[in-house]
Amino acid sequence: MPERPRSYRTKAGRLAEELRQRLAGGLWTAGAFLPPETALAAELGAARATIRSALGQLVDEGLLQRIPFRGLVVQSGAAVARPPVRHRRRRRDARRRCTIAVLAPTAPNDGVRRILDGITAFAAEHDQEVQFISDIADPGRPLTLLERLDGCGIDGVIVLPYPGDDHTADLEELYRRRFPLVCVERRHAALAVPAVEVDNQGGMHQAVRHLLDRHRRPVHYLGLRCAHRADSDRFEGWRRAMIETGYGHLTGRLAVLHEWDTSDPRYWHADEPWRQGYEVAQVLLAAGEQHLSVACQKDDIAWGCYRAAAERGLAVGHAIAITGFDDQPFAATLEPGLTTVRQPFREKGWRAAWLLHRQIAGHPVGPLQIRLPTELILRGSA
Repeated sequence: MPERPRSYRTKAGRLAEELRQRLAGGLWTAGAFLPPETALAAELGAARATIRSALGQLVDEGLLQRIPFRGLVVQSGAAVARPPVRHRRRRRDARRRCTIAVLAPTAPNDGVRRILDGITAFAAEHDQEVQFISDIADPGRPLTLLERLDGCGIDGVIVLPYPGDDHTADLEELYRRRFPLVCVERRHAALAVPAVEVDNQGGMHQAVRHLLDRHRRPVHYLGLRCAHRADSDRFEGWRRAMIETGYGHLTGRLAVLHEWDTSDPRYWHADEPWRQGYEVAQVLLAAGEQHLSVACQKDDIAWGCYRAAAERGLAVGHAIAITGFDDQPFAATLEPGLTTVRQPFREKGWRAAWLLHRQIAGHPVGPLQIRLPTELILRGSA
């Protein structure tokens, strides 16, 4: 009897199946954006064209949706929100609980507390111990632990955003040694380690388009100089929205940035977090314009803008329209309430702990970046 021909699946088909399994396993939640094609190509060892073909199959199947200028987003039903992970603890750790360290070189503000809530919730579900390591007096000190984690009885580490000196080389060396590691918001786009981020560029773009569509005038940008990828992405979201609506030639003079940058420890430990927003708003309002639209890098910057506008008798929501970013608790208590971009702080923590847990349990994840969606919250300020 002649031998039956074997069925052949193209590499794109095999990669599409691999991506389907990741979606079914909950690696990316519904509404989350996939990593860029270049990152997937590097992780899976395929040409970008092959990755694009595999992703196209998932788009055709309705598992993914392509959003212009933003990427591919997971559709509802394609992923499990919180996937179970089989915990396979290494033999040498069988007699003690798994311990993870959270490095946070800043005072725990509301955003950090919510991230920690997500981390500790996951840890409680999986019988893990969490060590929160911070030093308000010396922000760089917790990060020195990166050089000696192997001898500290710690099974994995989550690094929160940090001020001060860059530690990219330390993080990449730790990851190269295959020590379980996750960053919450990478300092730089080129940092090739597992990370959980939010769609900072898309969120700011949405806020600025709201201002542009509603008020039909160019939008000013207020913030600090960008030293972290999250902040540079927000700036790029503003710039892209301005270019799309014909105001690209104005971006050079409509951005008002504070002399400090976003890695300055003075800003991260400020007793008056609104102060820098107040100072840049004073520069903006000194020109005497009576009707303005302003997109702020953070809610704290917007809070300072409120104060400066009140001193000049400019009614927020009328003479001056303001948006923020983060949706800190005080945003809803301002008068009027602040229109802002809400990011899922707690989910960031939960997903970071889940991604770390996969590494500790022996599941390779590669330098995967999970990007979570944001939501524009409309209130009276814009």
